[in-house]
Amino acid sequence: MLAFLMADSMGPYKLVRTLGHGGTAVLYVAEDPGEPGSQPVVVKCLAPHLSRHKEAIDMFLREAELALECAGHPNVARAIGHGQSGETCWIAMELIEGPTLAELVAARPALAREDPAATFRILLDACAAVAHVHDCGVMHRDVNPRNLIVGIDGVTRLIDFGVAEVAPMDGVGQPNRGTWAYMSPEQVRGERMDWRTDVFSLGVVAWELFAGRRLFYRGADYLTMAAVVDGTVPPLDDPALGAVVSRALAPPPDQRWPDVAALAAALREVAEAVGELAESARVAALVASFDCGR
Repeated sequence: MLAFLMADSMGPYKLVRTLGHGGTAVLYVAEDPGEPGSQPVVVKCLAPHLSRHKEAIDMFLREAELALECAGHPNVARAIGHGQSGETCWIAMELIEGPTLAELVAARPALAREDPAATFRILLDACAAVAHVHDCGVMHRDVNPRNLIVGIDGVTRLIDFGVAEVAPMDGVGQPNRGTWAYMSPEQVRGERMDWRTDVFSLGVVAWELFAGRRLFYRGADYLTMAAVVDGTVPPLDDPALGAVVSRALAPPPDQRWPDVAALAAALREVAEAVGELAESARVAALVASFDCGR
């Protein structure tokens, strides 16, 4: 691991600093010496202990392919390319300056109560991102606040296609990957999944933003999974908003909004009815006012 972290380049990119790491990958801020004046990028590298595992390599390459396929939308982080340096597979992506939604909420727990207009804008950006991914024939399967970056330009973008798959997907017998507290019941149970799995995840994000607390997270994975499958959702203070979000969170997929576009339209209607829908500039001002950048 130490040798990997000391690497100074990946493909055409010079690694500048470590941005973060997890169990399967390390993220770096990098620059392209061959393109003077170009913007820095993020280079995601497969962790060295997985560099000889065919399944891990195949998944990583699959992530790169799906991320490139879904590029080209203002609310989706742009994948630039991928390759292999020695035994290390890597993906290059645009660097988005700004906090994740999780970091923003941690810095301002009462965000929705204090600035509902900005909150609706963030949610609608997230919906636009997921709708585009679906238009590309892909389920993201890991829509959660850590995978939504609220940029300093006020635009929220979806990142990380690590568990994305072409829809629909028969989950029977497949490894269950994602973030338990934001999975749909069918994803937790390893059943067939389609677009409505991501609708459910967006519903969790929306409920948590407006309730100001976690919905299904219980600490231990098995308790969180049980809470998702149980499906108990406390009501939100606003009945109209609560009805929209509750439908997104219906345990049976056929009782949810049929697609993300329908969910987004309903959210927009609620926001406009109370005059609480901001433009990106307001979100940018919100991000600038907090020391919660990446």
